[in-house]
This record gives sequence, structure tokens and C-alpha cells, in this order.
Amino acid sequence: EVEARAKKIQPPRPGAVRVHNEREVWAAVSPDLRAADTSLSGRSFRNHVLGGGSIPEHWFGGGGDVNRSTGDSMSEPTFKVFAMRQQAIKALLESMGTHVVRQRYKAIMGTDLDPADTAYRVICEIPEMVARDITRYAASLQQVTTAVAGAIAEGLMSRDLAMRLIATVADRLGVSVDPAAERDAIARDRQAETDRFAGRPE
Repeated sequence: EVEARAKKIQPPRPGAVRVHNEREVWAAVSPDLRAADTSLSGRSFRNHVLGGGSIPEHWFGGGGDVNRSTGDSMSEPTFKVFAMRQQAIKALLESMGTHVVRQRYKAIMGTDLDPADTAYRVICEIPEMVARDITRYAASLQQVTTAVAGAIAEGLMSRDLAMRLIATVADRLGVSVDPAAERDAIARDRQAETDRFAGRPE
């Protein structure tokens, strides 16, 4: 009787009324899928995969407990890993390009290029992946410049060390400074100023 009755039961349509006797019991039952446990397991598995690539969770739509401050700090290791891979690809492209140029030169001129000759070396320019916040580095440059000027005036630091410190901070701003070349340029500028004032009539 139960099997025969089960075959006659159809899912109720919206707005329909189900009538039965006291031998049957109808109740609304919601499935217990334990979706919260599944979501937690999926998130943990995803974070293990992303962590292997040094990729933060919020890059793949997983907010978690991330705000702007922690988001910026979590992105820094990722950009360092990506920059390292970028430099590897850059070196590969430069090596391939330089090899092609040398082979072309050899085919035309009949002689190979000197490996120490940088005139025919291929340079691959790759843009930065993220814009730098130069406000912090600009403030640091001003503070370092003031500090080393005071140290030089007090005789606590040499000009060579001061120039290296300034060059280190300037490198953060994207400006490559050669301390030796900069010292020579300063000496030339001072000599030009001296010559200019010495030749001016009083």
C-alpha cells in the first residue's frame, strides 16, 4: 500500500492544497547540506593553493578579514615574487636579442662581436607592475639629506658615505645615481662657477 501510494504522490504545485487522513504526516523539511563546512574547506584549500604562489586571498574574490591597510601589506610579497619572475624573463629576452644581433653582425661582417662590447647589447625595457607611492620616499630623501648634511658639518660622516646614502634613497624613487660620477659632476660644476666668477669684472 505504501509503494502504491508513493507512486501516486506528485510534487505539489504552487498554491495547491494537500489533503490526507490521520495515517499520513506531512511536514516541510529543509535539507541539511552543511554548506558552511563545505565553504570553509573550500576556502582553506584555495588559500593553500594561492599561498604556494604568494598570491593573497583577496586577489581571487576572497575578502576574509582584509582591509586596505592589510591588503597593501599582503600585496608587497606578491609583487616581489612577480618582479623576480619579470627580471628572469627580461634577462632571457635580452640574451636572445643579443644573440640574434651578434649572429646578424657575424653574417654581414664575417667577424664576431666582442662580448665586452655593449654597443650592440639588447636592452629590454619592462614597465613597473604597480605605481610607486613616491610621497614616502620623497620625505625620506629630504630627511636623509638633512641628516647627512648635519653629520658632515659635525665631522661624523664622510662625503662618500653621505652620497651613497642619498643614492640609496634616490634609487627608491626610480633614479639611479652613481656616487662617483655624481662627485665628478659636482666638482666640474664648482670649477665652472669658480671660473665664471673669477672672470667677472668687479
